[in-house]
Amino acid sequence: MSELISVILPAYNCADTIGRAIDSIICQSINDWKLIIVYDKSDDNTLDIINRYCKIDYRIELVESKEKKGIAAALNLGIKKAKGLYIARMDADDVAYRDRFEIQLNQFRLNHDVDICGTGFRILLKDKVVIPEVYENNDDIKTAMLYCCPLAHPTVMVRKCVFEINHYDEEAFVEDYELWFRLCDSYKMANIKEVLLDYHFDGENNSIIFKSKVFKKTVACRRLYLKKYLDLELSSFDDEIIGNAIRPGYVYRNKHCLVFLFDYLVQIEKNNQQKHFFNEKSLNISLTKIWNRGVNDAYFWTDCLETGIKLTISEEDRELNWKEKLRKQLQLTNSKDIRDVIIKSIDSKKIPFDFNAELIVYGTGDICDKYMDEYYASLHIVTFSDSDRNKHGQKYKGMDIISPINICKYRFDFILIASKKYYHDIKDYLINDINVPREKIYPINSLNFCRNNRVN
Repeated sequence: MSELISVILPAYNCADTIGRAIDSIICQSINDWKLIIVYDKSDDNTLDIINRYCKIDYRIELVESKEKKGIAAALNLGIKKAKGLYIARMDADDVAYRDRFEIQLNQFRLNHDVDICGTGFRILLKDKVVIPEVYENNDDIKTAMLYCCPLAHPTVMVRKCVFEINHYDEEAFVEDYELWFRLCDSYKMANIKEVLLDYHFDGENNSIIFKSKVFKKTVACRRLYLKKYLDLELSSFDDEIIGNAIRPGYVYRNKHCLVFLFDYLVQIEKNNQQKHFFNEKSLNISLTKIWNRGVNDAYFWTDCLETGIKLTISEEDRELNWKEKLRKQLQLTNSKDIRDVIIKSIDSKKIPFDFNAELIVYGTGDICDKYMDEYYASLHIVTFSDSDRNKHGQKYKGMDIISPINICKYRFDFILIASKKYYHDIKDYLINDINVPREKIYPINSLNFCRNNRVN
């Protein structure tokens, strides 16, 4: 008799974690399952651990790859062996909650039109826990694919009939993202908002080690399927625009990158009005998020600059079109003028310092790292400061990180704040408590506007 659920778990060099993953399946509240572990030629003792579990529980089956071909090939091999009415995914370093399968099965039984079902999940990082946003309905999932992968692969359960005529693309590298994009016009997807899996992110995941390749493959996937579904020709748009990756280096080379992003989103909206592939309201929400992400990445302190205009738009109002929200915010009578206003605003920005100025950088976290990677060699940095007392006295770029109270002991022209979340708080603190003149304080992204003054 066939099992109800076939669980596919690829295993490669996971001796330290696979035990907890298998245990979480054994402890499921639903007992009618079979765990198919596809062993992909590891260098550690993963195989010994799998064999030990196979002896303990008859529902665990070992399938060995003849040669190492990667996760997509391992998944396809496991699916061929599966006999269950449903196929569930599981990774070797994650933990499924006890009622995961039971809750997902109920979703399928209550919604006969749902073919693919994911769940909420927690990302366990070394120093914090993150719970990503969950897109629950099919329309929101489809449009979210314009900027993320809205179905967490190890949480997914799929009706077996889906895989009877589809398989993972073994060349895609982003095999899950490519599959969801390929299936989204023929199958209905859903997510259960409840967190039902812990995703362990240890920094060794493929998406970190091969992030450049993942990015390129993701962009290629978007180009392919936007052409297929919207007949959208994207050859004139850079990868950074399609990949929602507007970074300091790209801004330096393309100061009008937000104009490119605006054109890209307008084109998606226009073609969708003809093809009706995406739900209009869901698309509007996604375009709003993509726009705000672009603004935040490129000029996320635009509204902090005295000469700037506020370009981020509200994500609360889901009814008003994203261009209309932007038009109202810019106090324009015609949305056709938005593009010109953005160009004029960017061109008119005047930063009173150049790369010869003596600078103190406040904040030594990820944002600082990003800008120092791009600009450090061209800057005259006096020292670094940080609010975190534990960092005081530590070295950053060969310099001591100083306490903010010692800033005025140094001679400097300007302070650049490298904090997005606490920009205003830090600025007020420097002005009111440290007595730094307001005109000497700027956000670190101001460096992007010094491009014409750059000293090599």
